[in-house]
Amino acid sequence: MHSAIGLRSPFCTPSFFLDGAYFPLDVGVEPLQSLVAFAQTTNLKAIEVYSQVGTIPQRFDHSSTTGCGSVVIWTK
Repeated sequence: MHSAIGLRSPFCTPSFFLDGAYFPLDVGVEPLQSLVAFAQTTNLKAIEVYSQVGTIPQRFDHSSTTGCGSVVIWTK
C-alpha cells in the first residue's frame, strides 16, 4: 500500500476501523497482518467500504489526514 499524496492519488491507504474503533495499521512489510489477526474471517459480520470523501460517516472519516476513504469491519 502507498501513502496518500492527495485526493486524486491513484493509491492511498484507507483508515481502518474494527467494531467501530479506529484501528491503526502496523507499519512494516505486511501492515494488514495485525488487522487480519483480530478480524478472522469466521468472525466477520459485515464490512463497510467508503471510497469517496463526502460519503464517509463522520465517526469514520479520517480523510482530511489520509486523503483516502475508510474500511469498517464488524465482527460477531
